[in-house]
Amino acid sequence: MSAIVTFVFALLSAAGMVYAGHYFRLAHSHVLAFLPVGAMVLGGGAALGIALAVRLTRSYDTPGHRRLAELFGVLTYLAVVFVDYQTLMVRVGAKVFPVHTVWGPLGYVQYMIEQGVLTAARQLPDFLVIPPRAAVGVGIAQLILELLGSLVVTGWVISLVTDVPFCWRNRRFYALRSVVETTNAAAVRQWEKAMQERRPIEARAIFTRVRSDRAGPTDQDWTRVALHQCEVCHASRVRIERRHRGVGIIQTEPAEEILFDEARGSALLAS
Repeated sequence: MSAIVTFVFALLSAAGMVYAGHYFRLAHSHVLAFLPVGAMVLGGGAALGIALAVRLTRSYDTPGHRRLAELFGVLTYLAVVFVDYQTLMVRVGAKVFPVHTVWGPLGYVQYMIEQGVLTAARQLPDFLVIPPRAAVGVGIAQLILELLGSLVVTGWVISLVTDVPFCWRNRRFYALRSVVETTNAAAVRQWEKAMQERRPIEARAIFTRVRSDRAGPTDQDWTRVALHQCEVCHASRVRIERRHRGVGIIQTEPAEEILFDEARGSALLAS
């Protein structure tokens, strides 16, 4: 059910961004000559639906969610470029034609490169001029930045909307390290106590029991342990939640949220 909701939300947000991106001409909107603000808005808007689905289903930002968001972010950007191509009109002599009847895809790519160079040239100070020999390289670099912009911002949107902690010291969002659903609630409490008291060897042994008693499709009540961690300093956040399976619905009740400093977070790596 969670996968279906996520995919439907992703389609709806991507379709909405394709319409808005074409209407407002976002595909090649830049600030400071090269910053692809328009492409970033498209990628972020496409990822917003997935992030909202994660919150609605009380799930977490798993790698699958992030890969799906990146895919939809890039596809949204490419879809806007395609729609722009289909609706663009060009003048040939005294007549006006749809661009796709005059140019092929390669001609349109060349047109986008030329427009990118013109956009960059207009935003640069008067004393800076793009050399003619470098113009093509500048235009191609700008297209690559647009794709990267739509790709990178998807992760930011998911992290912000799903409340992933941010490490100000290392300038990065925490990464989801593991999500464990277990029926052994007593072992979870013992593991939590061992971590608080800085007994990493004992905590590792206890967490092995937590992992081995995984919740199955027939269990009615179980506990979920989700760990986010900074990949550099290892500061961490652990969420412990109670889950109950009703009639076709899984209810999630937040139980506890624990923040570990770098020392305790490093001990988590041994779990």
